[in-house]
Amino acid sequence: MKIDLRDSGVWSALERQAYDGTVNLLPLPPPAYKYFSELQAVYRAFRFDGMPKEDAEHAKRLLRKAYDEQVKEIHRAREVFAEYQNAVRTAGTLTSEIEKSQSVFEIAERACKIVGLLIGDGSFYERQRRKILKEVQT
Repeated sequence: MKIDLRDSGVWSALERQAYDGTVNLLPLPPPAYKYFSELQAVYRAFRFDGMPKEDAEHAKRLLRKAYDEQVKEIHRAREVFAEYQNAVRTAGTLTSEIEKSQSVFEIAERACKIVGLLIGDGSFYERQRRKILKEVQT
């Protein structure tokens, strides 16, 4: 069963369990595991070691900020990976087209598209194409 951490009710229940020291960390994804584990330690210090309420609230805000940043970074990494995978698929198609090419111009043009895709430079192809066309025209 997947836990929907975007559901405010689920999140509140997990925070309450962290306060009680009963949160089950095992099914949580790594960022949530870290957040609730550390939150549990903050609550333990608040409840049993005399941590001031303001310090506990501040620590909770810092933990939440770190959690949000980590989740954002994971989403960004997934987006980058998806873009790269798409570039690899497109490069495969272009490689097949290179094999079928009838001229050096077609080969160079498609190879430059591949290089631009794989290095993530959207303008690489156009810069190289201008050079190729200039050479072909002379």
